[in-house]
Formats: sequence, structure tokens, C-alpha cells
Amino acid sequence: MVNLYNVDGTMNRHWLIPFHGTVSMIPRLAYLTSTEKSVSALTDIELCQEGQQKTLMHEPGTSNGNISGTSFTRWSKSSCIFIDYILTANHPDHAANATGTTIILRQARRKRGQRRGRIALVSAQSNAQILFTALLSTTAAAPFWHKLVQRDVAVPPSQDAFYVQPSNINSYKPGAVIRSRSLPATLPGLNSGENAGANLKSVTQYMYRTTDGLGDPVAAVNTLLVPNLNADNMKLLSFQTHYDTANNDCSPSWTLRPESNNTAGDDEIFMIAGLNKGWYVVTSDYEGLEAQFTAGLMAGYGTLDSLRAVLSSTSTATSGLSPKARHVLWGYSGGALASEWAAELAPKYAPELKIQGAALGGLTPNVTNVLYTINGGQNAGLTFTGIAGLTRIWPNATKWLNDNLIPSKAAEFRRFAAECSNTNNTSGKNIGDYFINGFASLNEPIPQQLLETNGQMGYHSTPKIPLYFYKAAEDEISPVGDTDALYARYCAKGATIQYDRNVLGDHFSEVVTGAGAAIEWVEDRLNGIAVSNQGECVKNTVVESSLDVADFLDLGAVLIAALLALL
Repeated sequence: MVNLYNVDGTMNRHWLIPFHGTVSMIPRLAYLTSTEKSVSALTDIELCQEGQQKTLMHEPGTSNGNISGTSFTRWSKSSCIFIDYILTANHPDHAANATGTTIILRQARRKRGQRRGRIALVSAQSNAQILFTALLSTTAAAPFWHKLVQRDVAVPPSQDAFYVQPSNINSYKPGAVIRSRSLPATLPGLNSGENAGANLKSVTQYMYRTTDGLGDPVAAVNTLLVPNLNADNMKLLSFQTHYDTANNDCSPSWTLRPESNNTAGDDEIFMIAGLNKGWYVVTSDYEGLEAQFTAGLMAGYGTLDSLRAVLSSTSTATSGLSPKARHVLWGYSGGALASEWAAELAPKYAPELKIQGAALGGLTPNVTNVLYTINGGQNAGLTFTGIAGLTRIWPNATKWLNDNLIPSKAAEFRRFAAECSNTNNTSGKNIGDYFINGFASLNEPIPQQLLETNGQMGYHSTPKIPLYFYKAAEDEISPVGDTDALYARYCAKGATIQYDRNVLGDHFSEVVTGAGAAIEWVEDRLNGIAVSNQGECVKNTVVESSLDVADFLDLGAVLIAALLALL
């Protein structure tokens, strides 16, 4: 059966084949959008007729897309049709007026040696979206098929209907799996054409239900990496990447795919380290489908519901992961933001999760102070992505941003906000130059309320799980004093924290120099070893200026060299 989804997210199983006989359909999942009335992720659908010649097709008319006409085509035994192209853009000539739930196949006559093009159309119907396929010569006139995508060509989230949130999102419980898909077991290499060398058996992506900063149900996507050799289904690393962007096309579910042309960075290398130890690894697009970068509540809920999704029976039935697997959170910088908020929100939002601990590096406890610290400096680009992401939490905040940007500067602001990385384009930029009232605009009620509710850690609840902080004293993104204050606040409320405060290095070196102790701490928690300071806080002054290679021998020489190159 071809798996198609209606516009409300439910699976459409109503198919009528216009002939008597057997049709075998061997597809991957296909998803439809209500806005485009089209398929944008359809792959490998095979229609094979078995038995004697049968009437397989009722040829549609082309005047308005209605099913009409009297021509029929007969196919002999073992005929198979593959869909190689899919229509992705809306057009008034789509078969929007078609009735009946019928798969329709059409093949144009072609000359010997002429390549065959293949098209997929979608028709709207009162209760479902129906797939119509048509096989045409690539040279045949087809004026209303105006935007084609090659089969099996991956597209970023903005073009991929897998990421379309179902209209009945309210019917799903937090962490419930909405849909899933399997991807090739590959990751981006260290450079073009080079395999990343991961111990990887399979890659599965899940869309799941989570909650945004308003408390409303929304969808998010995560990626589960399953190890190949020495897999231990009792160990799950929830690794949050520091993707730090307000552009959903920069989300890890896309950048972890080789087709994204991304290259392996520290995030991916640490996930590979987990895989090579036999751990299952999940990473989520915790900013949500709107890429709400710096939105603490969204990040925390998205991370917790990602765990719920991969530990659910829907997922574990196929992944092999045990529903009772030990799980640990780990992240650096933006990834630590999501992991910390998850740890902070878990006691009230997801008390059933038995998280063994959270390793949090390069914490950013106060987003306001981050904005002040980086504005006008080398990392000023994060002010654009941070403000853009934060103001997507509330509709009135989006309006505030639109109303307060200097009109002549608005386009440039949005261009910088959409960048996937902190580039030289924004180095030295002053965010105040883009607002009507300058930097003082951020002191107005709406942005201040956003920053208070979503930009300050430590004010929702006290984590009940062990925490491991690692931070460079000379961190140039977030003042070390903010992490000191968060540590003191939590410790006063009975938290369990080990805090390694490195007197050497900065924000960008600590991601590597602190990683050895972090992965060792994570491994102990996944092995079921209890922390030695349960119910207590321990603060250590450390001197680390290089990577402890002994903790990463599982990576191999190439990836270790890549990590060292980041210093």
C-alpha cells in the first residue's frame, strides 16, 4: 500500500484500483501539504500488475484536470512503473476538481531511444488528498507541470513536506510520534566525498508532538542514530547540537544529511564518539519548526519530547532501543541551553523520564547578558539570530520586531538572521543600528518579557538529576559570572552539580578541551555509575588547554585530528 497522509495528518487508506487484479505497491512514505496540494517527498513507488492483461488506467482529460475521457491502456504481465519526478508547486491546473479516489497512470507514446519522464500529480478531495501519477515523454508538452524535483533528491525542511505540522496536532500527546522515515546510514564527511567513519547502522527521523513557549502543541523533528557494532540498546545519548540559527533549513535533521553539503564539526564528531562506543544517539531540532533560537521553553520541551518519542513503543519496536534505556543529556553552548532547560523543566513537564544526568558546557544562563557581550564584536551575528528566534515565540513579539526595525535595514537584518553560522558578514555589527530606538529597543516591555520568561535559566524549577558544568573562565560569549550565579542558585536549592571551571581558553576552545571530561562523565552515567557527590555541589578549578585524546580513542586518528584542529 502507498502510505499517504491527509491534510489533517491522518493516513489515507482509501484506494480504489480501476481494474480487477493484483497491484503491488512498494513505496517509501509520501507526504502531502494542504497549501501546495502536492507531494514533495515521494520516492520509489513501484506499481506492478500481475496476471494477464488488465485495464490498468483510465486516462484523464487535461482541460481542467477532471477525470474524463474514454481511452484505456493495457499493460502486460510484469509491467512496472516507477515515479521519478514529483510536482512540488501549486498551480491552478492541478486536478483540484477531480473526484473519486483512484490512482491514474498515463504513459505518452515515445520514439525508440527517447527518455521517459515521469510526473506525479496530486488532487484535492473533500476528505483526502489523492495521488495521481502520469508518465510522459520528457519532450511532451505539459504546460501545467512547471516545477519538478528529481526522485530521491533530498531537499531542506522548507521544501520538504515531512516537516509540515498536521492540522490535528491537538490530538497528539506530548512526545507522540506523528510520522517517521528511514534515511541512508550515512553522515557528512570531514570534507567532500569523505565518509565520517561512524559506527552507524541506521538513521531514522521522527516528527513528534511537543509544546512551545505559549503552552500550545506544536511539532518538531529529531534524528535517531543507531550503532552498528557493539550496540547497547540500554544506552541512549540525547545530544543537543549548537545550531544557533533562526533558519529551520539549518536544523540538524537536515545538516546531518550528506545532501546538505555540510561538513563534520564538533557536534557531529561527539555524536560519532557515542556511536563508536555502541550508544544510541538522538539529536533534536529543539527550536521547533519555526526555528525559535534562544527560546528556552521551546528548547527544553522539544528536547524532553524528543526523548519521549524515541523511547516510545512506536519507535522502539523498530529501532531496537530498549524503552528502559538509560539516557543522558549532553550539549555545548546552544546545545547546553536546550539541555539545561530540559533538565530544569523535566520535574514538572516530564517527571516520568529517568534521565541519568546532563553534561552542560559553555552555558548561556542569561541571554540578555549574551546580547550585551557579543554586540559589536566578532560574534555579533548571534544577536541577529537570537532576536529573530526569540520574537517568534509570541505573535505580538513578531509584530514588535516588524514595527521596530528601521525599514531600510530590515532586509539586511533578516538576511543575517537567516544565516546558518556565525560568519564574517556580521562581525563588528551593532544590533542597535537596525532598530528605530537603537539598542534601547530591547528594553521595551515585549522583548523584556520574552527575555525574562525564555532567556533566563534557573527560575522554573530545580533539576533533580546530576549536572556537570564545564566552562572557560574567559568565555567571550556568556560571562562566566552568569554560570557561577546559576551554580550558586541551584546549589542553594539542593541540586547535585560538579562544576569544572577552566582558567584557560575561551568559549570556542572549551568545546574541545572540556569534551574529554564531559564524555567520561556521560559514560559513567550511561553505565549506571552513581555520582560521588549526590545531593552536593563540587566546584573545581581546572587547567585544560588541550584535548585528552585518551577519552576519544574510539574515534580513530582522522576524527581526533579534526577535533584537535578546532583548537
